[in-house]
Amino acid sequence: DNMSDRGFALRILLELGEKEAQEVAKKAWVGHTIGCEQYIATVSSVDSEDTPALIRELIKEPFFELALAGHARTCSRAWCGNFKRSLLTKEGLELTKELFLTVGKVNQMSAYGFIGTFSLANKFEKPVQDVLINALKEMRAGLDPKEQESLYSQTGRLLSGLE
Repeated sequence: DNMSDRGFALRILLELGEKEAQEVAKKAWVGHTIGCEQYIATVSSVDSEDTPALIRELIKEPFFELALAGHARTCSRAWCGNFKRSLLTKEGLELTKELFLTVGKVNQMSAYGFIGTFSLANKFEKPVQDVLINALKEMRAGLDPKEQESLYSQTGRLLSGLE
């Protein structure tokens, strides 16, 4: 009965739409660092049509601190790990763009996972590549070239390699 087993079980329950399980886990887990990051990772890695809504709710929670690298990076990595949802669904791609800018404006290093995800764009068919390249251009346009200089230059390099 360890935390990763609990995380796996909660993810399965959330994929089945079990909101009560989410509330129970949230109350039990978010009071300490390891449990809180496990909760963030679990919710962010759910593979369901509800995941974008779950993540939008998550980042509004009082315990969720974008400024904490562990929270922002954990959410970003878990979401980006699900390419099917984060890149290949319309709502998922919208969330990816939102999260990149939200996280990147607070902590650039925590947003690097998004750039890695987009590096896969050339593995898809041309119409999908075009959608992903346009999304990356939108993401870059939302950055301040001075304030988010690192992300701005990295997205520029990635775009030049994809186009």
